[in-house]
Amino acid sequence: MFNFRIFYLFNIFIGVHISVSSAALLASGLVNKKYEELSDQFQSQFSKKAFSFYSQKNEWSHAESKYFIFHYASKIQMLKAYKEANFYLKIISQDCQLSRIPKGKKFNIWLFKSDSDWNTFCLNAGIGFVGGFAPHNGREFLANFSHLGRKGSGLFAHELTHVVLRRKHKKTIPIWFNEGFAEYEADQAYARYKKVQVRADYRKTGNESVIELSSLVGYKKYPSNEYGRNSRSIFYTHSEILTRLLIGKYGLKKFNLLGNALVGGMPFKLAVKEVLKINNLAKIEKEYIRLAKKHVR
Repeated sequence: MFNFRIFYLFNIFIGVHISVSSAALLASGLVNKKYEELSDQFQSQFSKKAFSFYSQKNEWSHAESKYFIFHYASKIQMLKAYKEANFYLKIISQDCQLSRIPKGKKFNIWLFKSDSDWNTFCLNAGIGFVGGFAPHNGREFLANFSHLGRKGSGLFAHELTHVVLRRKHKKTIPIWFNEGFAEYEADQAYARYKKVQVRADYRKTGNESVIELSSLVGYKKYPSNEYGRNSRSIFYTHSEILTRLLIGKYGLKKFNLLGNALVGGMPFKLAVKEVLKINNLAKIEKEYIRLAKKHVR
């Protein structure tokens, strides 16, 4: 159990403002444990490789709370991540129209402490150079803490959204919906956490390519090089544009109902007709294309 006074002074030192009640929550709700003492020792093929990465240097430590299990190499980083994760989990669950935190095993979060360590791990694990990664199991995500700490980064909210969505649906989620909602929360939840205004624009892709609506909602796998070397980033931005457009017009409740229909196997055109009562898709597609052309460059 953490010493409150040391914990409070420690957070002042790292520049994190925490109220007395928040500090008390952190101090009382998070317990350092040996790996074999953790209530859940789940490892996917990716977290097995992560475990091996720092285990070779004897650097992994572990901590457990009500909802999370953290695997970390830096306690400073883990404490900051813990504060964000608790805030995001509640917000994301509400936005997913869940009445409570999704049931199941605790969420495992694997935190890499530096860009160089994370990039080496990504290369060895074959997952590409991304800021974070959530395997499709609803149990865990892995992240580069250095990326989390950068200004304007909603990385934690993004990855945690993937985990919550998977736990909610327990089935394959259309890629545009999965990434679009994750990008939406990376803006919305992050802004609420930082108590700042949600940004009005979208992440620039540096590319003028526009993904047609029928192509966007039809992808079963991430685009590789169809739109240049930033194809995946372009796909993320377009997914967020469609997500924000639909939530803005129809609200989170109906957007989640749309997700339920899509996960259930209903084609996009039929789903928007049945759930959103859109008989003519051309109007939505026109607005989507307008926003895409305006923001992707």
